Amino acid sequence: MQPQPAIFEEHEIRRVYDEATETWLFSVINIIQVLTQQPDNQGARK
Repeated sequence: MQPQPAIFEEHEIRRVYDEATETWLFSVINIIQVLTQQPDNQGARK
């Protein structure tokens, strides 16, 4: 599985395509970072 970033509202969200289940897996931390408008991942983790 190779990471393929997606762009959402000018922010990069990490994602990986799982060929076995044919689904996309997204980084929850990156999604929370965008939704809460945190400047970095550490703020989103807290």
